[in-house]
Amino acid sequence: MEMGIKELAKRDKMPEATKAAELLRVALEIYEDQIWDKVAGQRDKRGVKFVSHKKAWA
Repeated sequence: MEMGIKELAKRDKMPEATKAAELLRVALEIYEDQIWDKVAGQRDKRGVKFVSHKKAWA
């Protein structure tokens, strides 16, 4: 089912601009999660030395 912003806003009983902003926020969160997953994957290797949270922020 393909819906545009206008239809989604009507369905959710909100202004189109609010729905557009909400969709952008969600899209940016998903994109950010993908980037952090890539960074974590690059760092997650055998034999890596871990630093404690306390030491890292000291």
